[in-house]
Amino acid sequence: MKGDIAQRLFRFVLLPVAALSLFGIVIDAAGPIAIVNETPSLPRGLYLRTFEPIERGAIVAFPQPAAARAYLQTLGYPESAYLLKRVTRLPGDAIAAEALPRLATDRRGVALPHIETKTTVAEGEVFVTGDTGARSFDSRYFGPLRIADTVGTYRLVASW
Repeated sequence: MKGDIAQRLFRFVLLPVAALSLFGIVIDAAGPIAIVNETPSLPRGLYLRTFEPIERGAIVAFPQPAAARAYLQTLGYPESAYLLKRVTRLPGDAIAAEALPRLATDRRGVALPHIETKTTVAEGEVFVTGDTGARSFDSRYFGPLRIADTVGTYRLVASW
């Protein structure tokens, strides 16, 4: 039974999405059509790009910000890996440091990047966080993102 479910998942979801993703890379330079998330920041699973607007609560994908790259390399992330996070603040929204706790080090004892947090999100930017609080590596550590740097909104279609 368990093998049958895995086989169906592979045949009817993962294989077609993989094929579409390969095709999508050729026809869609904006970014990947599908992203597999294996981090704890958001539910693990397969995310497909949507054409929904970037609004509070939306999940967006983006290339690694320069301020995040050195830390992500300590985790073994290839530079080409996209990050997925949830939009929690929009232009004009306040960024209250006390409402967004940050950790000094990760669970390995490695220092996390520290940026001076702005008091409001600027026009053309969004503030993104994971769903796991301060343990998520997000805008608390690398700052707000330019909306223009996002590659789209994504929706979870299969989780594990």
